[in-house]
Amino acid sequence: MAGIRIIGSYLSPCVRKVLACLDLKRLDYLESQLPGAGFLFGTRGIADISIASFLRNAALARFTVDVERWPATARYVDRVLGEDCMAKLQPFEVVMLRTRISEQRAALAAAGAPLSADTVGGEVPRRGVLRLL
Repeated sequence: MAGIRIIGSYLSPCVRKVLACLDLKRLDYLESQLPGAGFLFGTRGIADISIASFLRNAALARFTVDVERWPATARYVDRVLGEDCMAKLQPFEVVMLRTRISEQRAALAAAGAPLSADTVGGEVPRRGVLRLL
């Protein structure tokens, strides 16, 4: 996993598989395409949110963007995640990370998250469409 900086000492087999999926050459390309200031197409858009969200999810698997290798990418992700629309979700992210899946909906409601009246979620997690294992 050259080029990947890991925080912490233990990585589960699942996290190792996720990190192995990261193609660092694509981060090299991304680094060459990102604007030095602002967003990809002038104003913040879905493309900006998609890139920042992907790298935020990778951060939850203990991946950090190497600031020395990808300084523009690190600044860009920080800029997008610092936008109000993203920053206001971070407290809910913390709630989800600290709460059992079966208790997340109630915990999010208690934290003031805007939830729909109905959910397709259940007591037991279901396997999604992404197959890593």
